[in-house]
Amino acid sequence: MTDNIAWIQTFTGKRLDLDPPNPDQIDIVDIAHGLSMLCRFNGQCTRFYSVAEHSVHVSHEIAPKFALVGLLHDAAEAYLGDVPSPLKKQLSQFKTFEGKMEVAIGKKFDIKPDLFKDRELKRADVQLLIDEKAVLMVDPPEPWPPGAPDVKDASRIECWEPALAKQKFLERFAELTAISPAPNETEPPMILPDILSTGLKVIFCGTAVGRTSAREGRYYANKGNSFWKTLFEIGLTDEPLTPERQLELLQYGVGLTDLNKFETGMDRQVSLTQRNAERLVGIVEAYKPRSVAFNGKKAAETVFGGKMDYGMQARSAQFGEVDIWVLPSTSGAGRGYFDIDVWNDFAAWLSKTG
Repeated sequence: MTDNIAWIQTFTGKRLDLDPPNPDQIDIVDIAHGLSMLCRFNGQCTRFYSVAEHSVHVSHEIAPKFALVGLLHDAAEAYLGDVPSPLKKQLSQFKTFEGKMEVAIGKKFDIKPDLFKDRELKRADVQLLIDEKAVLMVDPPEPWPPGAPDVKDASRIECWEPALAKQKFLERFAELTAISPAPNETEPPMILPDILSTGLKVIFCGTAVGRTSAREGRYYANKGNSFWKTLFEIGLTDEPLTPERQLELLQYGVGLTDLNKFETGMDRQVSLTQRNAERLVGIVEAYKPRSVAFNGKKAAETVFGGKMDYGMQARSAQFGEVDIWVLPSTSGAGRGYFDIDVWNDFAAWLSKTG
């Protein structure tokens, strides 16, 4: 594409237009990666301390209803860089670019742009600044910033290395954007948060988290489960990932959930109800993936109310234009029914549909 729009290439290989920024080009993985590599205080601190870590801490400091705003309040810096506040005040054109980027980020993640200027966000941001300054900066030549509060909890400033900061940022994002099926909030917390973003190629849906995964806090963590190996073998990832790297799936356009998020065990040991199916429909409506692929028949048969064959299914009223696949389970318990050819067919279809 040749045009006059200024743009940059992102970590995941996307084009990101700068003026005007396009919400469809914004990716949470690019944001997490960029902020994890960006040092606070313009690098003038005693240790490397990333904007990603700062953002995670702000999301915990701020009032809970604004937690996602706190996590993403510096997201524009992933694309525009971190300009020191005293200089930024003198750069009106930069502030215009930053404002446009914040609007695009707000549209992408359903945040009103005005919330990025909210008083509560300013309070939380300044409180973190004071705690960070106590740990990371030498004694100042004169007091700053004016009217600063006292140090609240300097112990939370841990100086994560970039890979860990990126992981923590994505985990917090997954926690804050997971969709709850219970408007009355009577259900217990999910055993594992969903790993989801908009614009995904596929959301894989299992039946429920196994006991090993529940214990370790990672999807498909049982060594007998071939999920991670299968993704590499069919070309969905360009290297073999491990459960510890599960959040990297987002950069491949892959998301993860389970039908039952509140029980753990083998398929025959967990209950599946229409409420579970309704939750999945809500996820599809919210995130609009290109496809949903069921890892095993049981979850699919619960959603659609009948026996299912492996392969691509007819589109359904519940999922609209989202395509549906049923794949042989990668669970060790279902090894006798596993067929890599169906997974290869799915991968070929994904590649063909762009």
